Amino acid sequence: MITSGVLIISLPIIRTKSTHIILVVYAIVGIIFSAGNLILFRNPKRLRKGWLKLHLGKMLGGYISATTAFVIVNKFFLSFYGWFITPIVGSFIIAYWMRKMNKKTVAIKV
Repeated sequence: MITSGVLIISLPIIRTKSTHIILVVYAIVGIIFSAGNLILFRNPKRLRKGWLKLHLGKMLGGYISATTAFVIVNKFFLSFYGWFITPIVGSFIIAYWMRKMNKKTVAIKV
């Protein structure tokens, strides 16, 4: 993912001498998240302990981004609202599941 991010930023510059701001932003976000994952993989004990929450958060985050892209491309809402409605709803869904997972963790420990 880090390599993909670097290529997404550099190839348009090399080929057309211009950049696309959306690509640059997504590439930087991808590089940051990938670097965070590499740091997390260095500590297997911590990863083993919270893998389900991590996986759930990343899967739901991917769902939010795919849904946002679908809403924007198909113009379900006015362009401004489409960028914010799906992430807000998705954030509530992530918060719900994280709270639910925390309750299960507490119940198992007791």
